This record gives sequence, C-alpha cells and structure tokens, in this order.
Amino acid sequence: MSAQSVAEGDWIQMSAYQAIFSTIPAVVCILAAIGVLSVVLERRAIVARSILFSFPLWLAPLFYFVYAATAESTSPLVILAGCIELFFLGIYLVLFRRLFLAVTAISSQRVTEMLSYLKRGTSVLLVLAIPLFVQGGVGIFSKGSRIAILAESRLSLYLSYSLLLIEALMVPTVAAIINAQKRWCWPVVRYLLLISVLSILSASKGAVILALGSILSLIRVDHARDVFRLLWLPISGAIIFFIATVYFVGKFLTLSTSKMISVMFSRIFLANDCRALAIDWSRYLGASGTSLFRESFRLYAGLLGTPPKYPPLGQLLYTLQFGTSGMLGANTSSTALIIAYGGDLERFIFSGLLVCIAVIVGILADLPNRKDPLRLAVGILLISLLSQDFLAFQVLVNTLMMLSFGTLGGWILMRLVRLAAKRRMRNRMPVALSQS
Repeated sequence: MSAQSVAEGDWIQMSAYQAIFSTIPAVVCILAAIGVLSVVLERRAIVARSILFSFPLWLAPLFYFVYAATAESTSPLVILAGCIELFFLGIYLVLFRRLFLAVTAISSQRVTEMLSYLKRGTSVLLVLAIPLFVQGGVGIFSKGSRIAILAESRLSLYLSYSLLLIEALMVPTVAAIINAQKRWCWPVVRYLLLISVLSILSASKGAVILALGSILSLIRVDHARDVFRLLWLPISGAIIFFIATVYFVGKFLTLSTSKMISVMFSRIFLANDCRALAIDWSRYLGASGTSLFRESFRLYAGLLGTPPKYPPLGQLLYTLQFGTSGMLGANTSSTALIIAYGGDLERFIFSGLLVCIAVIVGILADLPNRKDPLRLAVGILLISLLSQDFLAFQVLVNTLMMLSFGTLGGWILMRLVRLAAKRRMRNRMPVALSQS
C-alpha cells in the first residue's frame, strides 16, 4: 500500500483528524469542569492533580467519545477503543492516588534517602546522556529527523528509554523532597537545570514544562503562605524554559515565534494523531492482509520469522496522509492498532491482552509495597506508554527486564564472592592454629 495508490483511488476525508482540532474547545471545557469539581469536592483534588500529572491519559478516552458523539457515523471499534482507554485511565487514577499519598507522607527521616536517590539519578542521567549526544545526529544536532538515530542504533534506543525511566523516577523523588523541606533546595534546582538543557538539546517541544507540571501535581500545600514559597520557582522556571524552547527549538525547526507557540499548543492535542488517522484510514488498512499481532509485536514477530509487513503504524499513517518519510510520524497507540489491523477475533484477543497487561502492571506497581513512590511511578509510566505508544512500552519492558537481570546477576555474583571469601577464611584457620 502506498500514498500514490490511495491517491489514485478514493480521497480520504480526514474527519477524525480534523476532529482533534474542532473538538479542542469541548475537550478543554470538559477537562476544566472535571478539574473544578475535583478541587471543590475532593479534599486533596486528586483528579485535578492527575490531569496535570499526565493529561494524555485523559485526552485519549475523551477524544474517542467526543468524536463518537459529534461524528455522523462511527464504528463500534471507536467505542471499544474508548472503553479500553477509559480502563487505562481508571488504573492510572488508582496508581496516582497511591503515588500522591506516598509522596506526601514521606517522613523527615527519609529525606536523606530521597536526596541520595536524586543525586545518584542526576549523575546517571548525565552519564547516559553524554554518549547519546556526543555521537551526533540527535535533537538539534540532527540533519533530518531528531530521533532517526534511535532506529539506526539499538544502544541509542535503550539509552533514550533509560533516560525516560530515570526522569520518571525523579519526579516523585523531587516532589517528596519539596514536600518534606518546603523549599527548592540546590540538588532539586540542579536536576531541573540538567533536564532543561537536555530538553532543549533534544529539540523537545516542552518536555521540561510537562515535567514541572508533574512535580507540581504532587506538591502538598498546607498553608496559604506555602503557595508563593513553593510555586514561584517552578512557574518562573516554566516561563523561562518556555521562552528558551520557543527560541532555540523554533530556530532549529525554522519556525517563527508565533508558529512555534502554535505548534507547542497543538502538540498537546496531537497526542491523538495516530488514533485519529487510524480511524480515517481503517477501511484501507483493514484490507491490507496483515496480522494485528504481527504489526504490534514487531521485534518478536521478526525473531519468529514473520517480520511485519509495514513500517510502524504511526509512521505509515503519516506517510499515507502527508507523504512524509523516514522516522517522521506519530506514536503507535495500542488502540489505534486495534482500529487499523486484524479481524474481529484478533481484535478481541488483543483487547483482552491489553486489559490483562494493564491489570498486571497495576498489581505489580501497587501491591508489593504501597508506600514505594518509585515503583508506583514506574507503573504509571508503563500504563501511559501502554496507551500512548505500544512499541515504546515493549522497549521499556525490555529495558526493565535487562536491568532486573543485571541486578539479579550482580547480587548473585556478590553472594558468590562472599561465600568464596568465607571459605578461604575457614581454610586458613586450621593452618593458623597448627602453626600456633
């Protein structure tokens, strides 16, 4: 299938893609109403905070249901996809509530431990980022796509997702420190400066601002005097980083100031671009004759000798609709895959698999230790990627498995070294006694 072959046939009307922009006022009003009700009715405003922490998880079900309500006709697959995204949102809300309670309940005795985590996380972040940017071809140093190197180098791919994992772990760590100390200490400011520089170097359209929003959503304000003391720095920093992003990233993308601001704002809602384009192209993609599982589990399908037929769905949709090439495209949403590929049985099995994965992630993140903010943060990151980028979810799972096996291997090695040392000591003791 190619853009040319489709162009020679029927023209695609981008009804769902256009709905992303036409429904922005409705989506904003719904989110604002939910936020206001949360602030008024909830003591801790958990729901309002969850919107600030990870709004893409809210945008996904809202997009499907608002589109279904406004479109002249809609497929049952859209309703199914909306229900799955709503289930992801429910799991996320449970984990976020646990995370907020854990972060705000950190005792003063654990602050030293959290500061240690932050210092080590900052150091590891810097160590991993250096080889990624030194090799060139990343972010503002790239000549084409800013992430093309991720497809060319497996090492760069796993380095990038290791950085994502560390940044996710540092969000509750920073928030816990601020909640305990009621101030922005130097280790926190140093970490924020580092991720700000990395955000600009990677040509991100506001990642550091989103990180600040996530941190703010976890900060507890007990008294009115704490509002200014705790919020002036992140708000001022967000303004400064916004200006820097508009200037430097806009210069890299050769966009004017007004156009760059428009792109940054629209990018918030373009988190649904893969979902929308999958709806618009579903009639053509459904007749492509490829398997849903083959296109979803791309790495494993290749290992089994049945490699995927097409590029990743997000890239394919952009190529079909906009004529782009290379790594340019959208994130491959899991529910977009359901809409685009497979028959009814495959879609039913894949939907059940997604629900099971979400439940397993929620259980593993919550049950072992409900007071562990780092475990909960990883669980929320996995749920977010399961919804927004199924291919990235698989890469992060692989990264976590490698880290787990590496940690287990290191523990086993240390145990063997200690056992060997004890055995040597036992062998030496009879010799020493005989000599005495």
